Amino acid sequence: MSFFAPHHAYSARHGALPAIDAFRDMVKALHRAGIEVILDVVFNHTCEGGADGPTVCYRGFANDTYYTLRDDKGTYADYTG
Repeated sequence: MSFFAPHHAYSARHGALPAIDAFRDMVKALHRAGIEVILDVVFNHTCEGGADGPTVCYRGFANDTYYTLRDDKGTYADYTG
């Protein structure tokens, strides 16, 4: 429910903190091997579940700050095609 939080299911280690440790260890190992790491961060995914889904995150207190709304401020702008 937060930006920058790694998705724990992608880790072989279970839990939020072990997933962070695994990611950090991976980056360190890649650097030791001479491989640079470029993070491609996607900011358009939250856990809200769509316009009709439950409000569990940013939409609840600052909808127009965290999401791009259409001019009517009642629907979300969708530029994904």
